[in-house]
Amino acid sequence: MNQKQSISYVISSQSSSQQRSYRTRLTAVLDCTRLLLMQGLSFRSHDESEESLNRGNLIKVLNWYAARCKEIKEVLFSNASGNDQMTSPTIQKDLINCCAVETTRAIINEIGDSLFSILVDEARDNSMKEQMTVVLRFVDKSGRVKERFLGISHVTDTCAQSLKDAIDAMFSTHGLSISSLRGQSYDGASNMSGEFNELKALILRENPHAMYVHCFAHQLQLAIVSVARRNCMVGNFWDVLVIIVSLVGASCKRNLRENGWDTLFSRVIEFCVDRHILVPNMEDIVVVKGRPRRVAQQVTYFHRFYVDLYCHVIDSILQELNDRFPETTTELFTCISCLSPRDSFAAFDKDKLLRFAQFYPLDFNSEELLLLRPQLDKFLLLVRMDEAFFNLNSISCVAQKLIETRSSCYFSLVYRLLTLALILPVATASIERVFSAMNLIKSDLRNKMGDIWLNDNLVVYVEKAVFKQIENEVILQHFQIMRPRRIQLSKFTVTE
Repeated sequence: MNQKQSISYVISSQSSSQQRSYRTRLTAVLDCTRLLLMQGLSFRSHDESEESLNRGNLIKVLNWYAARCKEIKEVLFSNASGNDQMTSPTIQKDLINCCAVETTRAIINEIGDSLFSILVDEARDNSMKEQMTVVLRFVDKSGRVKERFLGISHVTDTCAQSLKDAIDAMFSTHGLSISSLRGQSYDGASNMSGEFNELKALILRENPHAMYVHCFAHQLQLAIVSVARRNCMVGNFWDVLVIIVSLVGASCKRNLRENGWDTLFSRVIEFCVDRHILVPNMEDIVVVKGRPRRVAQQVTYFHRFYVDLYCHVIDSILQELNDRFPETTTELFTCISCLSPRDSFAAFDKDKLLRFAQFYPLDFNSEELLLLRPQLDKFLLLVRMDEAFFNLNSISCVAQKLIETRSSCYFSLVYRLLTLALILPVATASIERVFSAMNLIKSDLRNKMGDIWLNDNLVVYVEKAVFKQIENEVILQHFQIMRPRRIQLSKFTVTE
């Protein structure tokens, strides 16, 4: 049946010209707000009077905008009524909150009903407040792994129960459920990863399938520290390495080119002698008249020494890492490695993949486990014969290719297995990036920011790729219904 659609306006008590001016003015302010948010810039100045030379970034950008657009100039500042300037702090905060809410809503819609993992950490901001950051890891509808910043929350203390309450409140606000968690990753602090009453344990009591993974980056750091403390030679290796990096980084190109190597090796040898560090073949590279004998000879000796020491360091670190990883985590990642597509799925092991599925009884019941075995056989046959699956280098690429070739429906259980493998977090790098952004947003000059203001600025700044996809009209309509406004924003309604 043919449908005729026409656009009609919902006209309020104000005239249409007032509404058009209001929409134009509000849109201009929103455009400038989007620019400042995505650049992580401040909005206000301590003096925004007309006599001030620095009225704040928002007003300055609006002036620049108006000077280049006649339509905007006609509705801004002196051409608008005094109580309808749309530049007050309240209006700014409302607009920014709308931007943040719509960005988070887009992220929640992107997750949908998918399973996800959680990454959590806390750090102090520039006002010495303890802030807890939450990032979600999930697989989108195209098979790509995404890590999205959900929000930041001020916690009065960092005990496990306070963190758990803050997570519950954040999940409740955004309509998320702990039951959908299939992984959790932290930095290994005692309040996070303790076995009994810490955050990991509290979540596992509520959802035993939220597998805990200690961040690999923090694990590696702890392993290196432990190895260095136990082995003085390894500790000396890092000391020498630090001074080498410092010397090279502090030298200009000319000095390095002309006498940089001589200076470098002289300093290294002096460093070793002063600290009684044993270096093999020291007698062959002793300093003569304040300068090493021959650079080429020194390179050979130092290379031989540090290659041997490097191998020793790596062996020690690997042993330390093996001792640090729990048996369950080791088994999980051993099973996951069987999904690697490298060398035509050479690591594929059906029994280990079945074992991996058994870790998630909520996602694979007994009947599905029986069906998974023959489906894995057919999947292996497909990926080794279909050219579309050749030369893939990651598990994520396999998931994406299954979606592209529309094979995910046929191999639904295998795709579910891939999803569970992909959402398991291995590092909290995304959290650290949020903290870096937090120090940029809440700087020393902006250390009086409130918690909501900080969260709204951070959400948009960190997830600017999501924010760019949100249309102005969505934000404007949200802004209009937040509280009663003097002028109503005209709405477009579709009638049949």
